[in-house]
Amino acid sequence: MAEKARQSPWIGEADVQFSQNEADLHKHRNDCKKNKSHANFIPINAFTLQHLPEDYRDKDIFDFIKMTAELTVRISTNYVSHKRPEVMPHTTTPYLFWNKRGEYSMASGTGRVCDVKMKSDPRASDDEMYEDLKAVEELTDLKRIYETCDESDKPHEESGWVKVVPPRHCLCENCKQSKEPSREFGWVKIITARHVIFNNKEAENATCRIFFDENECPKTLIYGVKMATLNKPNFDWCWLKCITCDLDLLSKLKDLCDQREELYRKINDRYVKERGGCRLNVIVSHPHGCSKQVSVGEWLDVKLEDDGAWTQYHYNTATCPGSSGATVIMLGYTGTDDHVHSGGSKDFNYSGVGDDYWKVNTL
Repeated sequence: MAEKARQSPWIGEADVQFSQNEADLHKHRNDCKKNKSHANFIPINAFTLQHLPEDYRDKDIFDFIKMTAELTVRISTNYVSHKRPEVMPHTTTPYLFWNKRGEYSMASGTGRVCDVKMKSDPRASDDEMYEDLKAVEELTDLKRIYETCDESDKPHEESGWVKVVPPRHCLCENCKQSKEPSREFGWVKIITARHVIFNNKEAENATCRIFFDENECPKTLIYGVKMATLNKPNFDWCWLKCITCDLDLLSKLKDLCDQREELYRKINDRYVKERGGCRLNVIVSHPHGCSKQVSVGEWLDVKLEDDGAWTQYHYNTATCPGSSGATVIMLGYTGTDDHVHSGGSKDFNYSGVGDDYWKVNTL
């Protein structure tokens, strides 16, 4: 069942699917009380241009949704960190799974691949060698990484930052069991909700299933290593960093990220000029931890932070337990494309707080 948390209009029920095991996920879907018939969910392989409102039946928009879907992953974690707080930030509302802290329990959410870096990529050196200690709550995976480094390369603290030398070999599940782990690998960064992956300990116990478009499709898995987030827990989003030595997969994901980014800028540049009248809202997620689904609706209202530099939206687009962390697609609004689904109340669903470059001043 989904954990419940109710306090303010912006805090309702988080859409994470809790389950004893994978076999129970379809049972949870059949027993769903939020969307009994799931009539407003469209299987990704059945999604066509005709499912969009007539004013938005545009090939670029359709292709952008499909690319978002290709990069959408199911996140499963089997551990609840003992460091989860008892209450939501600045409220008295119980935090998701606070009563399961320290337990090995399966929970499913959604995320999206937002960046890919090969070990040979110069950007990977900069990104992986330094982590802001203020942004990352705990670095439980460092001991394992230290063990792959020479003594002279051991990390050190300096002005609130820790220098982290990238591992010399892959840390995926197969390589951890191998006597000859691969020395060619890469990182996959996934954006999701903070309540799906709370800290590094949960990240280390996370598995992401990619290209889960149908129930019987082959399993493509990557494994979590660590997480990072802004030091703003009420924003409810984070990055899950995964590692893999599947070079073909890394290349495919990187190409998809580049193509999606190009389309994203093209579409947003077009709709930012007319966003006052554009209410389209689309979410691609893994409801109940099952195969990928698309839901289409409208955003209804927006809450502004810092005069609109940060925004939080609510919408009528269908979601279910398992949808938490899914990217929330809106046209002409989100500057850095980091609004993720956070939860829902009786009257609407809502995103986490995300960046809005253009500031919402036309509403």
